[in-house]
Amino acid sequence: MPQLSDRVKSTFASPFRKFLPLAQQAKDRGTQVIHLNIGQPDFLMPKGSLDGIADDYLKYIPYGDAEGQMPLRKAWCVYYEKFGVALKADELIITCGASEGIYFTLMAVADAGDEIIVPEPFYANYNGFCQMAGVEIVSIFSAIEDGFPIPDIDAFEKAIGPKTKAILLSNPNNPSGKVYDLKMLQSLAHLAKKHDLFLLVDEAYSEFIYENYEFNSALTLPGIDKNVVVIDSISKRFNACGVRVGAIASRNTDLLQHIARYSRLRLSPPMLGQTFATRALKLPAEYHVQLRGGICRPARNHTPTAQSDGECLIPRTRGRLLPLCPVAY
Repeated sequence: MPQLSDRVKSTFASPFRKFLPLAQQAKDRGTQVIHLNIGQPDFLMPKGSLDGIADDYLKYIPYGDAEGQMPLRKAWCVYYEKFGVALKADELIITCGASEGIYFTLMAVADAGDEIIVPEPFYANYNGFCQMAGVEIVSIFSAIEDGFPIPDIDAFEKAIGPKTKAILLSNPNNPSGKVYDLKMLQSLAHLAKKHDLFLLVDEAYSEFIYENYEFNSALTLPGIDKNVVVIDSISKRFNACGVRVGAIASRNTDLLQHIARYSRLRLSPPMLGQTFATRALKLPAEYHVQLRGGICRPARNHTPTAQSDGECLIPRTRGRLLPLCPVAY
């Protein structure tokens, strides 16, 4: 019998997807299932955002540009202006979700055996992306009992070794919701420049900031254009996870030109998804203002003290409001 590769047999299994077959079996038996395994928002998509979305493709849906359709790239650049970011269309590549963007970026900045520093807790699928790229994660520990504090800059510097190529973080953090303030981002930028590292920032939750905290995009950091790469996504901010549209943004155009080689191998991002994303990014800022209010008010009602609630630990957070519950299985 032909043998499978050791690579595929040892690939990290997504913890978000491993329980889906069991969940579906339970649903088939008539059991109500509450999904805590994946970050699917429960608010409504923008009203009318799907109306006539296929009007331009009534005869067929063609391949698009490998780096993404220009109207979407321009719309994303305009959208970033709300965060004080000035970006050009050629400084952004559209991807099939942030997941592809992270994987493409890892493949471009690190070789097999190189190391990436990632503060804990982190999006679990980073494990799989790094494993597929042959990259080792060097994690910086933080404890749930302490509310998952952002590690201090000394902890980041101590983790740097001869094989370190990049620091990867999510801001706001997924899953803790902690937000990196401008001072910490500036310290990380200085550290990345000092050690000639890439600073990779997953900003997929940038719209979900609460309690008057301020989001600062890594793209606003001065003097570090060649080091900073931002990975972004349509999924969460418009509850359109299945659209599968993300982006890689960087002023390091040499890096983007090399990442485009991977983009061209997979041909193009989804065309209908890009049409939706172009529309959604042009929505007025009031959409997310109202959305944050609708999420934050009921969350505060249910978690007034943001402390231990029975078996669930609810750390004080600045971003996505997420109780963290230990589960035995």
